[in-house]
Amino acid sequence: MDRASYVTVIAFLFASTPAVKQAHSDAGNNRPNIVILLADDLGSRGLGRYGGPVKTPVLDGLATKGVRFTDFHATSYSLC
Repeated sequence: MDRASYVTVIAFLFASTPAVKQAHSDAGNNRPNIVILLADDLGSRGLGRYGGPVKTPVLDGLATKGVRFTDFHATSYSLC
């Protein structure tokens, strides 16, 4: 990872911290469960939930009960 990526990640973490604290104080004991799965080079068509050949019963259960985001875009830039 290059320096710009590290700075972006750290800035995002610092920027999201006050929002998390505010949500925590307002929600009381009703905090949501948030799970973020990040896999490099894994297409959604490979998982069982999307008709793929790999059997993934635990991930299928999470996908059935949760919210699925299936359209992410990442941009890259090149340095010459």
